[in-house]
This record gives sequence, structure tokens and C-alpha cells, in this order.
Amino acid sequence: SQREEQDFTFSVLNSNPFLFVEPPSFSYPDGSLYFKLQPYANGISNVVVWLAGSADDGSVAQDAHSFTLTILPVNNPPAFEAVSNLATIENNGPTVAPTFIFNIEAGPPDESWQTVYFEVEYFTDTPNFFSSPPIIDSAGSLHFEVGEGIHGEVTLKIIGLDDGGDEFGGSKARHGSNAGSRLKVLPLPRVLEVVPGILSAKGGDLVTVTGLYFGSPYSRDYVADEYHNFTILMGGRNCTGVKVYSDTLATCTTPRLVGQQAVEARVTETGVERSGTLERKLSFNEVYFGGVQWGTIFGVAGYGPASAERVTTDSGNYSTAFLDPLPIDNTVLAVLSSKGIIYLGGNFKKAAGTYRVNGILQWDGVQISALGNGVDSVVNTLVEYQGNVVVGGSFVKAFQTSGGAVRTGGLALWDGQRWDVIQSRLEGVVSASAVQGDTLYIGGRFNQFCSQKFNGIARFDGSLWHPLGEGIEGGNVNAIAVLGTSIYVGGSFTSAGGLPIERLAQWNLEDGWRTVGVVDGPISSIVAAGRQIIVGGSFNSAGGAFAGNVARLETDLIGAGTWHSVGQGVEGIVNALALANGCLWVGGQFTFTDDEVARLPANNLAKWCFEDRFEASGQGEFAPSLFNYPEGLRVGSIYALTSPVDPLLDVQDLQEVCSSGDQSGFQECSLLAGAER
Repeated sequence: SQREEQDFTFSVLNSNPFLFVEPPSFSYPDGSLYFKLQPYANGISNVVVWLAGSADDGSVAQDAHSFTLTILPVNNPPAFEAVSNLATIENNGPTVAPTFIFNIEAGPPDESWQTVYFEVEYFTDTPNFFSSPPIIDSAGSLHFEVGEGIHGEVTLKIIGLDDGGDEFGGSKARHGSNAGSRLKVLPLPRVLEVVPGILSAKGGDLVTVTGLYFGSPYSRDYVADEYHNFTILMGGRNCTGVKVYSDTLATCTTPRLVGQQAVEARVTETGVERSGTLERKLSFNEVYFGGVQWGTIFGVAGYGPASAERVTTDSGNYSTAFLDPLPIDNTVLAVLSSKGIIYLGGNFKKAAGTYRVNGILQWDGVQISALGNGVDSVVNTLVEYQGNVVVGGSFVKAFQTSGGAVRTGGLALWDGQRWDVIQSRLEGVVSASAVQGDTLYIGGRFNQFCSQKFNGIARFDGSLWHPLGEGIEGGNVNAIAVLGTSIYVGGSFTSAGGLPIERLAQWNLEDGWRTVGVVDGPISSIVAAGRQIIVGGSFNSAGGAFAGNVARLETDLIGAGTWHSVGQGVEGIVNALALANGCLWVGGQFTFTDDEVARLPANNLAKWCFEDRFEASGQGEFAPSLFNYPEGLRVGSIYALTSPVDPLLDVQDLQEVCSSGDQSGFQECSLLAGAER
């Protein structure tokens, strides 16, 4: 009863006060121990507690006890953050993403000694996504390698661990966000085809590029009405005006290039730039040709040069050209290049095996197509007139795609959809054609046309046909060229305008017909540029000067002039000529070219350049063509040549080309210094 009348209190001392925010204390009368630890504190404190009481008479009694209070360490999981979205590109090889994991903490300060490491789980619908699975190093960098050709996305689940253990209810692991991290592997763009597939060295052709992964939510990883940041390079130069229509289709306008060039598509988005190339190279051409294969009747077509640079061998300098193994069942006699399409005419019936084209076809470097259903006999000449294709030959009818035939005689017009006559049916054979502005010239073997007498040659002014004086008699017109206000006509004839002018004649509205010199054999081809008229055929002299089947007339202001040889000519027949960038391409059936430099073996095609390619003057040298032959294919003879580029080099145009972009492959850039002086 006396003890119940006393007042009791607890007094406490502890040996480690730094453990506590509120030190140990006891409550009276139940004796409960109470304390509040510092955050993340652990350790040992020796505690002494006194219980003291005072009686009514003023006496004090106390009792003391001691014990050890041990605060056990409990491990806290590590803390970290992870990048939520990461993008890389296909076929990127071993990849490291620094600081993929950041703000890494092992736990509170007392756990700073611990080592944090990571485990990665991944989830994807794509099998064999990784060739080297993802791992994360202690610095938080993500390492992985995606399988070859694999693209798509994968979800990464990140688990952070430390080596603090899990005793006493602790935890050594923490998962990343519930959503995980998204890894997107963007596909490389693929270029599968370019149409047209054979192109002009002049540039400016609108081409359609087909492929994969140009622009879509899948290939770009974002949604857009139009996808930009897309470049198409040809030979290292920009194809201009690129427009992406879909993930598989784009268009652009070609740059000026020469020879075989690589095509590359690039997505130019920062950090994930990526590109892909066309497996084959595109050919940018100065000339197209047609003829017959060696030892057969099968037709052959080709283009060149294969390279802007000449090939140097122990024998001398050579140009290069390609033969394309187009399956044509007979000879090609005429070639035209227009808007990226090559038209071939001749005496063939079928192409591409069993595809009936009947004398004429169009070819974009990838696909052959017929013009309607062709014509009923041989095509000798092709020319573009007012956006249409004018066809001349020995045929009588042209066949529509559907709806029967048109009786055209030897001259027909194809407008891209249908055949038609040009004002009236022509009775006879057309062997040559030329265009100047809105005037069309034709030549061949015909007399009556539009109820008039024409005698082998005529001109059409867009509305009416007109004779050229008394015309040509005594043989055939094989070639026509226009220079200034005069036209030049070559062939096997013996009379022009009723005058004894053989094989080569000049005509204009003011003077009528006149001679420009005697050529001692038939002429097969004529081209003109600057002040030069160049003729080819089977002859030994022109204007009294030696000429080995090819010669040039340097005209004066009145149309006369001086004859010169082209080198020392070629050893064989010349069937076709074309001018391109100040150089003359010569085709026919010849085995050697001759000039002051060398006598070189030739393969029926050669290139000869003027000393001044801007003005077409001065002597050059021959560079016979070395063909890149498909196996078993050789040229027997070349009958037709055409060029899609300008006859002469243009200083301003060349300055623009040579002042921008890569100059490799532009031998002509070295000519500018002389032209600008």
C-alpha cells in the first residue's frame, strides 16, 4: 500500500544518440519503450534506465537496469530511371546507348558501398530479333546487336539489383516502369527500281523511284501528312524535287551525269540517318544505238558511255559502251530518245521472246512495250515532232491497239495512244527525217503526196506539205540534217533540183538547191552543229580531200566551206552519226579507226571529239568503243545512233555543273579554263 502511494518516473541514457531523432523513453505505468530512429540509421546503443519513486514522507527509492538496443540494417532496393523510347537503325552492328539508365542510386547513404547491376528482359513478336541480347553495364549504358536485316520494335523490362541482400525483410531488386522501355529499330530505305532505267547524260528526266521504307508511321516512327527529310542521290548528286508519295514510291528529276552511277536513298533525320542503294547502277547516256548481232539476224541495242573517263590500254585510248541483251528477233534500223523513253524501229516482229511489236517498240530501260500493234513492214527512221513520234519506213499500215488499222503509207504519227496520218497518206518509202522548230523534213523514195509532186523529199510546216523545188532524183535519200536556214540531204541520188548534184546537196528557200562538194560514194548519215556538217557513208574523198568514210564540212556564212577529214577516218562502212557534247559518235561496220595518233581496233562504234567542244572546231582523236558485252553477245553492225544531249557543250551549263557537287566523272570540267579565257 505504501508503494502505491509513491510517484514513479523513468530516466534513460543511451550510448549512441546519433541513432535517434527521439531517444529511447519509457511510459509509466505500462513501461512501454518508445524511440524514433534517424532515417536509414542502424547500429547499437547501450541503454540504462532508472525507475525512481518518491513517498509521502519524502523518501526516494530507485532501481536501475541496462540493456543493449540493436538496430538491424534492412536493405533498400536501388533506385533508377530508364529512357522510355530509344531508336536505332537496321544493320547498325554492335550498338551502345550511353546513359540509357540514369539517376542510379544504390539506396540511402549507408548503402553507398553497394554495387548496382541490371538484368534485362525483352518482349517482341519478331523472332531472332537480337543477335546479341541486350545488357546494361554498371554505368547504365545499354549494349545490344540486332539481327541482320531485322527491324521493328521490342519492349525492354529493366530490373535493377544490388548486393545488399534481402535479410530481415529487405529488398535487393527494383523493376523499372510498368510500361517498360520501347526500342524501335528503323528500317533502311530500299531502292528497288528506277524508271526510266536508262537516262540522258543531260539530266532533267523525271524518274519514278520504287522501293521500301521511304515514309510511313512504321518506317519513320511518327505520323505525318507528308514525309520530308528524304534525299535521292545519283552519282553523289542530288536528284532534285524529291516527292515522297508513299512508303514505296517517290519521284525526282535527275542531275546531269555521265556513265554508270550508283543510286542512293537517304532518310536525313538527326541521330538516325539511314540509307540504301539500288543493287544495279543506272546508266546516264550520251548516245543510244541499234543494229544487228554478230553472225545472226537478231537485233541489238546499246548505250554509252559506260564511264565518263576513257579507258587507257597499251594500244591507246578507248571509250566504253554497253550492249543490252534485248530479245529482238531482227535488225534495229532506227533509234529515238524522248522524255526518258527509247524508241527502236526496224524490220523485227517480236521482242521479249513472244511479244509481238511489229517493227517498232518503246523501252524505258526496264520494260518493253508496243506502240499500238506496230506497223506492217520495216521502220527506217524515227523523229520527235511537236511532242509526237513520227515514223518513216516501207510500211503501208499502222495497227491501233484496238479498232483496226490506219492506211498511212510510209509515214505515220504516234501521239502516245493512237496512230494517224500527217495530213494525208504517203505512197512510198520514207528513209530519213529531221525537225527544225515546227518544220518536219522527210526524204526517201516517193513521188506523189497530197496531190503534189515531191520527188523524194518534202517539208511540213505544221499545216501543209511543201516540195523542195524539183526534189531528188536518180536514187534514194538516206539522211537529212538542218543547219541554220539550210538543209543538207545525203544519199545515193544523182540529181537535186534538176541539177547534176550527186549524193550530197544543200537547199534553202532563197537559193534552192546547190552543191557543197563532191563525195565519191553513197552517204548514209548527216549531222550538223556549230558550223560543221558531218557526213558518213562509204566513200574515200569529200570535196577533193581524203576521207575514210566520214568527213566534215566547215561551212562559211554563205553555206559553202572547206572539207576536212575526221581523223583519218574508219576502215569500213559508216551507217550512223550522232553529236553529243562536242563529240562525234560514229557507228557502222568497221574494224579500225585511223588518225595521226594511232590506228586502233574498233568494234563498229567510235567516239571522236572536237578540239573545241564548245564551238565544234579543231581536230581531235578517235576513241573506239570497248563494249561491256553480255556473254555471247557481239555487235555485227550498227545502223542507228541518237543522242539525248546537246550537240555542243554549253559554257554556262557546264559552269553550273562543275561549281556544285562532286566533279568526279566530269572530264569536261577541265575544259572550262580554256573556254573562259
